[in-house]
Amino acid sequence: MLFLKYYEALIQETMHAHSHLKLWEQLVDHSKDYIDEFNEALHFFRFTIKAHLDDAILTLARILDNNEKSLNIWKFLHYAEQNIEIFSIEAFDRHIKNDQYYNDLMESHSILTLSDIISDRKKLDELKHVIYVLKKWRDKKLAHFDRRFHIKKFNISIQLQQIKGVIDALANILNRYSAAYHEKSMSINFVGEDDFMNVLDAIRFQQTEYKKQLEALQNRTSSL
Repeated sequence: MLFLKYYEALIQETMHAHSHLKLWEQLVDHSKDYIDEFNEALHFFRFTIKAHLDDAILTLARILDNNEKSLNIWKFLHYAEQNIEIFSIEAFDRHIKNDQYYNDLMESHSILTLSDIISDRKKLDELKHVIYVLKKWRDKKLAHFDRRFHIKKFNISIQLQQIKGVIDALANILNRYSAAYHEKSMSINFVGEDDFMNVLDAIRFQQTEYKKQLEALQNRTSSL
């Protein structure tokens, strides 16, 4: 079903944007408490941190691009509008007929309407300034190296919470339509999003052990 292909592609992109942004945020925060560990591979961590933020911006810009040739949130909403019958109670019945919780799902189900689609477009429209900044960031700094943009040093001002707000809006829209289709949704959180801490703790352990060995060697030397 084309709807499911659209949904799965866009929710995966949203998950990736969320995870890259979260990793960027966590790495920046931990760089203050793990200064020695970051200095152990300073260039690696510096470029890794930048890459996570760049990837989050590029991914969000792709999802939000209003391009007829690409798969984006606008095309997703347009498809839902043009095929509103796939969210009817009859269609929902067919989609979940083999589910073990069929009766409960049918009883609690809410039909998606054209009014819901119009409302979701308005929600995205309320974020148009943030979306504009994300696209400008992508176009002027990441996808292209705009000479005038860098010479004149245009300021791109956006807050982390604003980017998170866009991600949450996308995830909520996508999952609500999936739930209306067959009562399934996906979390945008990956298992192991903080596993980078294993690397930092391993470096810290190695540094601590090295200091212990060095101190022991110095003590033996001084006792001679």
